[in-house]
Amino acid sequence: MFDKGYTGYNGRMDKNASGLGLYLCKRVCERLGIELGISSEQEKGTQVTLRFVGCLPPENVA
Repeated sequence: MFDKGYTGYNGRMDKNASGLGLYLCKRVCERLGIELGISSEQEKGTQVTLRFVGCLPPENVA
């Protein structure tokens, strides 16, 4: 689903679907050191997870 031009099989395979959205998100996350994960279950929804690997929390969190 992260391949350039991938549009899936959810009924959005029309002339307006470019298949660039998740491709670009994945490339940006790779550059920033962020892990991007997606899980989906039909009729239940989709979960997008961003994991900030190596990022340190702020020292003075209120």
